[in-house]
Amino acid sequence: MKIIKLQAENFRNIENETIEFSPDTNLIYGNNAEGKTNIIEAIYYFANSKSFRTNQDHDLIKFGADSGKIVAVFEEMGRICNYEVNFSKNEKRSFYYNGIKISKMSDFFGNFRAVLFVPEHLKIIKNGPSERRALMDSSLCQIKKSYITLLFKHSKTVGEKNALLKDYKGTESQNILLDVYDDSLIKLGGKITEIRKEWAREIFERAKVHLEKMSGDKLSYEFKMSGLSEKKDALEFYSTLIPSMRQRDINYKCATAGAIKDDIEIFVNDIPLRHYGSQGQQRSAVIALKLAEGELIEEKTNSSPIYLFDDILSELDEKRQEYILSKLYGKQVMITSCIKDTEFLKGEKIYVEKGKYKKV
Repeated sequence: MKIIKLQAENFRNIENETIEFSPDTNLIYGNNAEGKTNIIEAIYYFANSKSFRTNQDHDLIKFGADSGKIVAVFEEMGRICNYEVNFSKNEKRSFYYNGIKISKMSDFFGNFRAVLFVPEHLKIIKNGPSERRALMDSSLCQIKKSYITLLFKHSKTVGEKNALLKDYKGTESQNILLDVYDDSLIKLGGKITEIRKEWAREIFERAKVHLEKMSGDKLSYEFKMSGLSEKKDALEFYSTLIPSMRQRDINYKCATAGAIKDDIEIFVNDIPLRHYGSQGQQRSAVIALKLAEGELIEEKTNSSPIYLFDDILSELDEKRQEYILSKLYGKQVMITSCIKDTEFLKGEKIYVEKGKYKKV
């Protein structure tokens, strides 16, 4: 798929701009704090239904405005399509696909696909399990619509169970309801975890090739179910684990086991990357995972995603830069960069200054 143009109105520091893109490499450059990343953020919103910079949609609205919107016109399988998202400080956001309002969020996903890399993605390695679950889920939501439904149902059940636990008094009716919730979390969580395990296997199979070619390092991983290195089928494992955690759930007043605790331990040269890897190794590993993510999305959907790379080149040596660019040849890519990094890059160049965008 290819994005043809983006319209942004009262989005971040953009007042009203329409930006047209090349189907190949687009270099978005300028000084810091001028609005380069805002383009990346707007495009990725169509793939993931949220910003990677804030959890509050009203933060996306230009200062002093009450509402804003972003519109993407894109080509997919020979068809011209458009997405529109409207933001308001006083109302809920609204989504439109080809002019028709989307009423269920599960209908939003899977029509627009993008792979994102931002410097903050080093948190995938450095931070806790939630960052790695978010990577798995954001990728899988672009690949499998059935997975989106599973996630929504599972999240709703977890929320209902947690609400009950916060008001738990040990009544018979509450215990019966906890049994119902746990049975649902065993079945839904078992499916989610098995899908995540298969995703991890396919992603790391590809990513280890990229990392070895980039740096000579060997990438490996271990999938952990509910934080444990368990090889059983997830449904079988959770059927025993989740009921055994009932008293702990009551003590903590929230669910403490199941798919909500899935994690991936990542290793480089058999050393835990999170604790012992250098900054350069961590950055290269994340980039390898992102290249692999794009390949997997394309294989599963028969459509190449858009690659959104924010400040990807600034801390990489020439060998890694050349490798990444060679793997993106023929893809649609958005790369943001400072002015000093633009000389060796070929492609459409878009200069950014104070929220204004001009082709050079």
